[in-house]
Amino acid sequence: MATRNLYLLEDDADLRSLAARVLSGLPSVEVLEFDRAETALSRLPTLAPTLVIADLELPGMSGVEFISRARLVCPRVPVLVTTGSRSRFDRQLRCLSFVEIWEKPFSIQDLRDRAREVLKAEAASGPAAFTPFGVIDYLQMASFGNRDLVLQVWLSDGRTGRLEIVGGEIWSCQLAELRDLVALKEILEHPAARVEFFPLTDIPNEREITSSTCQVLLELAVAQDEE
Repeated sequence: MATRNLYLLEDDADLRSLAARVLSGLPSVEVLEFDRAETALSRLPTLAPTLVIADLELPGMSGVEFISRARLVCPRVPVLVTTGSRSRFDRQLRCLSFVEIWEKPFSIQDLRDRAREVLKAEAASGPAAFTPFGVIDYLQMASFGNRDLVLQVWLSDGRTGRLEIVGGEIWSCQLAELRDLVALKEILEHPAARVEFFPLTDIPNEREITSSTCQVLLELAVAQDEE
């Protein structure tokens, strides 16, 4: 079995050392320890992880920012996050279905067992094929990182749209002659042929969409479940 890289981000040296020792007992797993997110981020392009376990409260770049950036490099890597202050990050975490949250204190043995299950599932499914990001992916990452972005969207039926995002929240949306929530609902319910993003340099004075990104995505998920 090929070696599987497990990224462990934790600034508490004692906890990191204990977790690394226990996790290293998993078959064919190499644990890479990091006390700073910046160091882990620099390794991603050349040493892709099979699993990331990251504390949210790190010096310098936070675990929140690291995960947001890491998903741009490794879009399908599973992530377990650990935190002793979940309420500080609750807003960002609500939208992210791919993140599994572990609140401190927790059992290292339980974390090891969960890591084993995740790695087993990854091995059974094989490496995920890369697929381009869709609108929802960009909205989730923008919300997670509190980013200011413009999304330019080309739908498969030939229509083009534009979303302006401020601080991770959708401020405006236009699709052909449609605007606001009507346009956004149309974009989210139809496949996009292409999505590009750009920094938003001029912040709009007036917010046209008052629903939060999380609320929009949750309502979409509920509607799809009811169909």
